[in-house]
Amino acid sequence: MGENENFAEKMKKLRAKKRISIEDLANKAGYSKKLLTQIENNEILAPVSVILSISQALSVATEEVLLSEKEQASPKSRSKQRKDTLQKRSENYSYEVLTTEGKNKHLNAFLVTIEPQQDHKMVAYHHPGEEFVYVLSGSLELKVGRNGYHLHPGEYQHFDSSKAHKLKSSSDVPTVILVTIYTP
Repeated sequence: MGENENFAEKMKKLRAKKRISIEDLANKAGYSKKLLTQIENNEILAPVSVILSISQALSVATEEVLLSEKEQASPKSRSKQRKDTLQKRSENYSYEVLTTEGKNKHLNAFLVTIEPQQDHKMVAYHHPGEEFVYVLSGSLELKVGRNGYHLHPGEYQHFDSSKAHKLKSSSDVPTVILVTIYTP
């Protein structure tokens, strides 16, 4: 994959390479054909949870679709070196990939920044596995299934990520969270 390709282009190429129809990918990933078509056509940006599900359905490491070849070859370990891994997913939030993956790795960590008083303007997220959300700054409203949580710096929540969940910044400053996701 080229260095400047976006997720939609990579998804389309991987799907074609593996000869998987958009319908089959939607069924395997657990999302609608309409949503995946919108992502492939660059009409909407895929949230990280959808990217994780699509990567798993395509049997590829998440870093293969998130990071450029250069970034994959050179894992970052210091904050100054990680600046180029920041990716804007929508006007409301951005994330930075903190871990590199391999074929048999199941743990992903992201530094997520959500703009003040904003949420992800997508469907509620869900993906197989577990998720750990730790608030570094700002405050966060987290909804997991029917349960709601209001988290402040130093507070966290660990939950079954197959349950629909939503995140929202509830502060007047950007909310920064560490999100760790385990996928089986």
